Amino acid sequence: MFYPTVLLEKPGVRCVVKDKNYCMCGSKYKAYSTFLKADFKRIEFKQRADITCPNCQSIIN
Repeated sequence: MFYPTVLLEKPGVRCVVKDKNYCMCGSKYKAYSTFLKADFKRIEFKQRADITCPNCQSIIN
């Protein structure tokens, strides 16, 4: 199964996207209130094995 993911720049982990500002684990990946086309380019659909965030992995398992 594929999940919408985003690569967080600071810690360098891949998290599952929950909504337009937050990941499933509660990390904020987007700080601005407006949603631009470039923000959609950051979201990639990856399989469960490619997700490196341990909190997101435990939520989707």
